[in-house]
Amino acid sequence: MSTVSLYRQFLRAAKSFTDYNFQSYAIRRVREQFRDHKALVGSELEAVLKRATEEQLPQLVRMG
Repeated sequence: MSTVSLYRQFLRAAKSFTDYNFQSYAIRRVREQFRDHKALVGSELEAVLKRATEEQLPQLVRMG
């Protein structure tokens, strides 16, 4: 899975919140996390993306 498609999935899940405050917080957190990890490459990036898809994305979808 590419980084861009994962980023879009996270944003889609964040935009599913009906409350504006939760929605803006989730979008801000997604952007911050991807910005923080943009310097990673190779196995480090794969590990971060794997953890994000296994733990954080399903949690965000459930909450939204």
